[in-house]
Amino acid sequence: MCFQTFQVTGVLTAVEAEVEFSPKYKERTFVVKYDTSADYAYDAALTLANTKIGMIDGFDIGENITVHFNVSSRKVKDNYYTKVNVGKIEPAR
Repeated sequence: MCFQTFQVTGVLTAVEAEVEFSPKYKERTFVVKYDTSADYAYDAALTLANTKIGMIDGFDIGENITVHFNVSSRKVKDNYYTKVNVGKIEPAR
């Protein structure tokens, strides 16, 4: 299976605390503000899970970063669930 990789570059505006849902699953959300040249900038809330939670630790609020991610969806009964899976975070160039 091949995934399309996307990226967003912007300013890191928030890093939330880790949330543990079970002994086997925890998440941490961070927010990147992008397209600041538009009349209204956009926010992208991205989630790190389990072993990837520490990926955001080396970055400071206000820092320009680039986040590489893929998107996957699955259908359960009559509902679709979509995940944004972060693969890499790096300083913006």
